[in-house]
Amino acid sequence: MPNFGHYNVTDRLAWQLLALIHDDFLWIQDKFPIDVALIHRITGLPMQGPHPMENVGKKYEGETATQVCEAYHVKKNKRDFIIESISDSAT
Repeated sequence: MPNFGHYNVTDRLAWQLLALIHDDFLWIQDKFPIDVALIHRITGLPMQGPHPMENVGKKYEGETATQVCEAYHVKKNKRDFIIESISDSAT
């Protein structure tokens, strides 16, 4: 769900939608199957691509964090990252 910048409004909308989901269907007057096409229409996510669970886990997240830090020249001190060291573009 896109971030609309109105936390309470977005939460309320999500709660209302979740309350309408039963047995893998979204019930709004009639039942609508929850499938890739419906998720695409609601979220704008692509309908094709890698399965979202393929790149999950501590190993992948650690590799991704390392790649991002290297690409944006992020430096770290003893406890945290040095914000001023981050470059505007990846190289």
